[in-house]
Amino acid sequence: PKTVLLMNVGAKTTNLIIAKGPDTLILSRDFNLGAKALTEGHETEWSAEVRDSLGYARSHGGMRALDDVYVTGGGSDRNLKLLLSQMAGVPIVFWNPLEHILRSPGLSVDEASGPLLAVAIGLALRKPT
Repeated sequence: PKTVLLMNVGAKTTNLIIAKGPDTLILSRDFNLGAKALTEGHETEWSAEVRDSLGYARSHGGMRALDDVYVTGGGSDRNLKLLLSQMAGVPIVFWNPLEHILRSPGLSVDEASGPLLAVAIGLALRKPT
């Protein structure tokens, strides 16, 4: 199974999940640096948080290497993609969850807003426990 990093970069917070296949969670982490930090000169601190997370996943979670990185959220832009590709060394994909949701034929949805809706869509799809 593939090992993937799913990252949601909001204005003030970054959420990341590293999973192997559909059933094995390696790491779930949130940190209080988001797109605003990246645009205000705190790129080094943001990068260190991501690197520390990857290092932890390798040393404690058994992750050997990432196969793919999927990025969502309002902070996902070309600069972030370049920064992440330098750190991860794998393809970075802007993930649009709307591409995977069946909708009624008459329903008009702005596809470009999909990456902004990833968290909301995920919460809406949760099954009650």
